[in-house]
Amino acid sequence: MNKIFAAANSASVLQNDGVLSRYRQIMDSSMISQQDNAPVHTSRQLMHFKNDENVERLDWPAYSLDFSMIHKGWKILACKVSDDAWQSQMVLKLRNTVTLAWKVLDQTVLINLWTLFR
Repeated sequence: MNKIFAAANSASVLQNDGVLSRYRQIMDSSMISQQDNAPVHTSRQLMHFKNDENVERLDWPAYSLDFSMIHKGWKILACKVSDDAWQSQMVLKLRNTVTLAWKVLDQTVLINLWTLFR
């Protein structure tokens, strides 16, 4: 995926899809953003957005073991999604495919990941 598109898409999802505002409604409005310092998370556009929205950021090492569980979880989910989603370029189709893959994902796998990285 094009890194510039990915960064712009991340900011768009947070802002236009209302992810940030919904998260703030559910959680405390003084949330702290924890990220793995991937280029998409540290792009100028996304950093400006987070600054404009007063999102506090937690400094975290780029290859921390804490994120290994998250990355492995995403890889498992991506494998389940890839068969159908990469053939489709429609965002709604991709969103539905990811949602369905998450719902049918074996929870034992996630529990094992959690146990492994605790």
